Amino acid sequence: MDTFVDILLDTLLDTAKALPLLAAVYLLAGWLEHRAGTVRLLAKLPHQLDVVAGALAGCIPQCGFSAAAASLYQEGFIGGAALVAVFLSTSDEALPVLLGSSGNLKMVALLIAAKLAIAIGMGFLLKAFVFRQETLRVADGDAVARAEHQADAHSCCGQHGFWKEALLRTLKIAAFLAAVLFFVNLGFELVGEERLGKLLLSGSFLQPLLCTLIGMIPSCGSSVLLTELYLAGGISFGSAVAGLSAGAGFGYLVLLRGDKKKAIRVIGWTFVTALAAGFLMTAFS
Repeated sequence: MDTFVDILLDTLLDTAKALPLLAAVYLLAGWLEHRAGTVRLLAKLPHQLDVVAGALAGCIPQCGFSAAAASLYQEGFIGGAALVAVFLSTSDEALPVLLGSSGNLKMVALLIAAKLAIAIGMGFLLKAFVFRQETLRVADGDAVARAEHQADAHSCCGQHGFWKEALLRTLKIAAFLAAVLFFVNLGFELVGEERLGKLLLSGSFLQPLLCTLIGMIPSCGSSVLLTELYLAGGISFGSAVAGLSAGAGFGYLVLLRGDKKKAIRVIGWTFVTALAAGFLMTAFS
């Protein structure tokens, strides 16, 4: 009983420590989203720049941007390579949780750099060899409005003004974080580090596959879980990158509502790229 209470208190304390940084990150992300008009910018950029723009925009921790990008792709306004780049660079809640839990800017910078390199590099390869025959339409106001609606519909909190949305999102992710952190700590304490390590395939070359599959789950919780497992030492950096690169939030759900063939093509390339990156990083780290 004492162990349970200690873990609960430690979890609440760690979550409380993370709250100020979580709020700051979500306020900044909300301000950027509203000021920059990310969806409108991506839709209007020249086709030659869409991969880089998509990868950079995906780094901003926005719940709904991957859904908006998926909507633009299904309507033919951005290319498949750009959408894969968005999906690969999207980390959902990983960056705020990393900052809130550890405050390690070097770790955050390393994660962003790795995911950007993967997203941009693979995006240009796909543009040159896989999606090279795409014919894109010119986005109009109605198309952008529909994409923004998809972003709002799949955001964590909806439209409340960016500061209210940031506050609601902070509280929601803090609750996710507390639950995940509690069960991770409880697992290490009750199950044992060695046994839990076996469940997570610690030391196994197959761990990136497990993490990639977890990342494919369209939920904020999967990115929180992967981040906390990495911080706790349960998974390697390569496995964390694999899982977080595969995690595209609710973008997969929007994509699968449209042309299934197009959706499977994009999801397949996202999965293969994330898995390959995880294997390579694990092999050479």
